Amino acid sequence: MEGIPTIYTVEEPRSKPPTFVERYFKTSVFPYQRTNPPNDKFLCEDVLVAQHSNLLYVIFLADSHSIVQRKEIVTQINPIKWDPSTVHGKRKKGGRAVQPRTIICSIMTQSGTEYLVPAGVQGSLVEFNWRLASEPSLLLDKRKTEGYIAVILPKSSKKSGNQ
Repeated sequence: MEGIPTIYTVEEPRSKPPTFVERYFKTSVFPYQRTNPPNDKFLCEDVLVAQHSNLLYVIFLADSHSIVQRKEIVTQINPIKWDPSTVHGKRKKGGRAVQPRTIICSIMTQSGTEYLVPAGVQGSLVEFNWRLASEPSLLLDKRKTEGYIAVILPKSSKKSGNQ
């Protein structure tokens, strides 16, 4: 049909495609209120909690964390005492129970400062990124992909009474 204009919309191209985390996760920052004195050598700061559509939580360092802000060199990462072989089965039973303020690892920087990393959510610790122990630089270089800290299975929120 001549003379009838075609209607179409043009979207502005994105400068960069969304990252894996932006595309598949809902993210929130767990702000850790500091209860320790400012001159204490152990610091707890914010973590990024990303929830996947399968409900698993993945823990990262938040953009507001001092290590990220100052681009500090990470020398060592020490996970909590935990036996990963206790996690078993399809539903990942046997993980270590954690609360939002439970410390899941400590991070030592080149300046000598030790940062404690809280879980940020209630659930069961089912995986710690053991690669960080041998390659601590992943924590900054590939922070929102291979530099994740842990995977936490949320505590079941099934309501009793519907039996």
